[in-house]
Amino acid sequence: MIRKFSWIFAIAIAAIQPFTANAQVCTPDQNLTTPGFLPAILPDGQVNSAYNVGITIKVFKDTEIVQSGQTVLATIDSMLLISILGLPPGLGYQCLNSRCSFVPSTLSCVNIQGTPTQSGLFPLKIPVKVYAKVFGAVPITQPDTLRNFAINVKGGTASMLDLNQNGLELSIYPNPATNAVWVNSSTLPKITSLSGVEINVPISKEGNIYRIDISRIPTGLYFIANRHQVTKLFID
Repeated sequence: MIRKFSWIFAIAIAAIQPFTANAQVCTPDQNLTTPGFLPAILPDGQVNSAYNVGITIKVFKDTEIVQSGQTVLATIDSMLLISILGLPPGLGYQCLNSRCSFVPSTLSCVNIQGTPTQSGLFPLKIPVKVYAKVFGAVPITQPDTLRNFAINVKGGTASMLDLNQNGLELSIYPNPATNAVWVNSSTLPKITSLSGVEINVPISKEGNIYRIDISRIPTGLYFIANRHQVTKLFID
């Protein structure tokens, strides 16, 4: 099955430093029968409480990439996790494969474990490398960075991480987004189509942070608005 390159790596994994060899290794969830990941959203953490989550991963066999200005089919050999940026202090990871390498159509997993020491909403950046072949035999290496996931840590003396860095009353992360988007807003936000039609989706709230489930919305350009501002949201 062919997927756009940016869709291959819908995986939710997180780390600051790998655990030592005696850390608990994850067990793949056999309920994942198609390429993708489980769970879809990382669960919340709690300050000074143990956090232990296993994420099952299954990589697509092929994708489309642009090579010399031409869109071609690439057969994927493996994906390599390079590092994770933006995790709450106190968390780390261990892959089932010691090299953190994932091969197509084979269940694997990553275990996220530790004790978070700071509350907030922590957007993640996950650099990966994909090794593939085009035209049947020509090897290529393609870097990518995942920006679709975050971990919410509750408790402590601090409030949730304020995503509003520019004094605005409305900010969103990530953008583009695939499964969910986090919105920092002083009032309840809503998502609308380009024609202004409001789209009914599940919305949950923690402080001034709203999580909007966009997993069932078709790809394209939308608007997120509150009482005072409107901003664009790209769903891919």
